[in-house]
Amino acid sequence: MSILLYLVLLFLCLRWLHGSQKTPGQMISISFSFMGGSLFSFAFSLMLDNEYLEGITHLILLSLFSVLFWLIGLVIIWKAKPEILRDTKIIASMIISLVLVLPILTYALLANANLKIGG
Repeated sequence: MSILLYLVLLFLCLRWLHGSQKTPGQMISISFSFMGGSLFSFAFSLMLDNEYLEGITHLILLSLFSVLFWLIGLVIIWKAKPEILRDTKIIASMIISLVLVLPILTYALLANANLKIGG
């Protein structure tokens, strides 16, 4: 179920990225939409699969799909129309690289969480 959610999110955000003008405002919208959707998918998956060590699987999926979105996004940005200035492509690449911070912040949040198990 979580893989399906991540695949749908990945497809929708990459489709949006491919059709965009690659301006910084659009890159911020696309990056934060992907990050928000990833966090939603992560939380929803944890709510449905709450067995032991299932959280590790979801963290790995979150990391893999974030890196996959980043790599494909960079290819889409740099293979864009030649009319787009190189400076704009560099700024768009830096903005889309914010997606790589998401798994790190999620790991840090869960590592510092005070999870009480049992009564």
